Amino acid sequence: MVGLGGCGCEWAWALVKWAALVFALVLLYVLHVMVLKPYLFYRKYKQYPNVKSRESFLPILGDIKEHVDCMKNNGAHYVYMKNRADEFNKYDLRAKLDGVDPNIMIQSNKALEEFVSMQGTKIDKIDTTVGPSAVILKSIITNQSSPEVMRRKKSMLSWLALNSASRYILDMIKCIERVCNDMKNRKEADLIHEMNVFTFDVFSDILFGDDVKELVTKLYPYENPDGTTEMIELREILIRLLKAYMNHIFHPLCYVFTFIKEMGLVNPFKRDTKNRNTFKKAIFDIVKNSKEQKTAYHIFNDPIADEETKLDEVCAILVAGSETTSHSLVACCYFLNKYPDTLKKLRQELQENGLGKGANFAEACTMEKIQSLTYLNCCVKEALRCDIVLAQSFSYSPKEDIQICNVPIPKGTQIRIDLVSSHFDSDKWLDEYEFIPERHDLESEYFAKLKQSGKKPETYSRRSFSHGMRKCPGQTFAMLEMKVAIAYIVTHLDLKFKEEDLQNENIGFGLGSHLSPIVEVQEL
Repeated sequence: MVGLGGCGCEWAWALVKWAALVFALVLLYVLHVMVLKPYLFYRKYKQYPNVKSRESFLPILGDIKEHVDCMKNNGAHYVYMKNRADEFNKYDLRAKLDGVDPNIMIQSNKALEEFVSMQGTKIDKIDTTVGPSAVILKSIITNQSSPEVMRRKKSMLSWLALNSASRYILDMIKCIERVCNDMKNRKEADLIHEMNVFTFDVFSDILFGDDVKELVTKLYPYENPDGTTEMIELREILIRLLKAYMNHIFHPLCYVFTFIKEMGLVNPFKRDTKNRNTFKKAIFDIVKNSKEQKTAYHIFNDPIADEETKLDEVCAILVAGSETTSHSLVACCYFLNKYPDTLKKLRQELQENGLGKGANFAEACTMEKIQSLTYLNCCVKEALRCDIVLAQSFSYSPKEDIQICNVPIPKGTQIRIDLVSSHFDSDKWLDEYEFIPERHDLESEYFAKLKQSGKKPETYSRRSFSHGMRKCPGQTFAMLEMKVAIAYIVTHLDLKFKEEDLQNENIGFGLGSHLSPIVEVQEL
């Protein structure tokens, strides 16, 4: 019995030693990922004079502190990139730590030009599973530039191009009319939500046939953070789902013990995976039950792509098409309310071109007419400059060791484009913090003043839709959709933002912003 007891003690002691060893290894791994790796990244790039880094290394939080500080001051999480634009624009690159996640940010136009020249050969997208891209893992938006991905992109561009997109103008008008009537009847509106409804409805009309409208508007189960299950429409699921996946970016388990997130072992990942699967199954059922040959039908008839890829492609159109344009529409409405003289000038242009109050809007709103409205086009462009929907691009990575602006970047390093700071570069823009649509009109007096000042924005100074072979494929469609919607809104409604919102210089409506304005709605 004594021998057996001694043997048991030895086994227990051995187990304790192994447990201690495993604990030590896990601790070392956590310290490496959360402290050592970020610190070595920080120290490496701190030595380059053309790379912007934090003044001092901040473990765990890194540059997320800037985002948090912005939100504490009732600003959009990315507004520090706007307020510190002159500081950032002095550098070619920025060494940024999103918590413990190292990123090289492309800052200068020169750096962006070099970056674009290497796209597809030495630099490509990363198949990331963090953030909203996790909803559409196999779509052309997130996948690397293989011949198959570029084939599918070419197919998508065929119906997103201007001539193809023009046939959806009546769909756009019908959807914005429905949303505006609803806002008018209620006298006030959560504008971001209403614009989400508009853009989702536009794309669901384009993607799906009328024979499955019942499935599109059907109520589906959605699990809330408090554990309750709510029955809501698909468009509401998409809105909440993307917000939930945006929050993943700031969750430490996305960077440490990533298998917990990947396998959905704990909340919020378990819950969000369940909601994502509900959304994607609903979209799959809608496509399979529709007999009309709409866009989704043609995507699913692709003889080469597999079912999962085709489903992600349809979901990607809804994600990228609806959620991005809706936020830009809110920004445009905000600036038009803040600058009443600009709104008056826009309404005058629309009135003079047969799109005023009382006109047959659907009949007058042709492709040719919309494209000829110079000031409307300038207002949309200026809104996209002043408040961009995405503060930084999707992630890229070098396929080999490279240099950008003589700064070495090893293979596998995460690279993103700063899409905000260049829009407020005082060396390129005059009155850069003011909403002045005339800056985009080559015939305007303001543009002449801009030329006399010696300030001239370059191609890469405008980054609303990014650049290169992987820039936003829906740029043409988004511009058309925004112009149709803004033209209808300003000729039918008077939207009044709260004075505190109009006076908030740090406000912003891009993806991930916690600011959601409630506006007063009056009929014109």
